[in-house]
Amino acid sequence: MFNVISIGAIIVIMTVSKSYQEDAKWALLILIPIILIKTIYTLYRYNKMGKQFIKLKKTSIENSIVSTFVMFLVALTIIAITDLLSKSHRIWIPFLIYLALSTLSGQYLKKHMLKCLMDKGICIDNRLIGWTKVHSYKWVIPQKKIDFASAEISYSRYYFKHLIIMTVLDEQKEEVDQILKMMIRA
Repeated sequence: MFNVISIGAIIVIMTVSKSYQEDAKWALLILIPIILIKTIYTLYRYNKMGKQFIKLKKTSIENSIVSTFVMFLVALTIIAITDLLSKSHRIWIPFLIYLALSTLSGQYLKKHMLKCLMDKGICIDNRLIGWTKVHSYKWVIPQKKIDFASAEISYSRYYFKHLIIMTVLDEQKEEVDQILKMMIRA
């Protein structure tokens, strides 16, 4: 929700402002509070998720490639829409400010939000997914033998179905599977 508000604000700023200085000023005035509220709200929700069942150890691979690709597509969409609507083609300043603030917020959240299974949900990649929102999960068998297992978790949010991949070390797979079976009503 906060990302949609931020992107909408970026588009409005880039189409309405008349100079680079206005772009930077309005982007900072509007985006800093939005990102700050998003960060505080996410940490508040994380604290309300209850105690940890199991902390997931870091694996040799993380899903950063997919996140980078999605961010790239969002950037291209913003640039294309703004370029079509704007007469001066000053499209980079607010987006770069948004990218910097989002990256700082993401790094801060990554330090304070542990990848784990909790009382009231799952915390993976700075996402908080309540157990009531999770529909199903299935373990994915990798093509070659590696030191971790992956589970595809299907959940709903804002009337849409989403899929997230949770990677766990082989030594944690059994314990995680038991918790998932207990908490997910398939």
